[in-house]
Amino acid sequence: MLLSLANAATAHGAATDIIVRKRPASIECLRLPPAQKRTAKTTWFFHCRPNFSFTSTSSAGQPITLKVTSVKIALSLSIETVLPARLSKRLADHEKGHRSICETIYGSADVYAKECAEAMVGTQFKTTCTDLAAAEESAAAQAGQKFCRQYCAKTTIVVNAISDTFDRLTDHSHNKAISSAQAVKEAFVSYQRHPSKE
Repeated sequence: MLLSLANAATAHGAATDIIVRKRPASIECLRLPPAQKRTAKTTWFFHCRPNFSFTSTSSAGQPITLKVTSVKIALSLSIETVLPARLSKRLADHEKGHRSICETIYGSADVYAKECAEAMVGTQFKTTCTDLAAAEESAAAQAGQKFCRQYCAKTTIVVNAISDTFDRLTDHSHNKAISSAQAVKEAFVSYQRHPSKE
């Protein structure tokens, strides 16, 4: 996950605010020249940039504890597919299957991010700092890591699990008994039935 440690201080008593901005998925496809013998591969990255506002709950002169009052999140997804020069339709469809899995999960990424943000609001982060700016930087680092772990658990980890099942069902495109489209559907069903086992 990509983590931004940016944050902004807010006044005491400020209203809770959660804003999620989701950019369209960035999809790139690279066709290799015949001289390069690499196999087909699709990679994905769910980017997460949270920005927190805090209010202090500490007495003057004491190490500062900050409470999250609002969260703004910027989300994006990058998908890159590398294809060999000699490419069968079955292999091309297989890589499209990986892309479809990513896009399906990303379709609800804003919902997942909002759920993570709602869980963060009100959370307090202790620091060893007596300087507000330093305390905000420390709290933002702690909050950012916690937020992105939670978001990753709902996106990247899920996609990885479903994609692993997809690869097993298709034998990495070699199983002619099942189409890539059908394998994607079955991989999602399998994950929904046994999410902890994928």
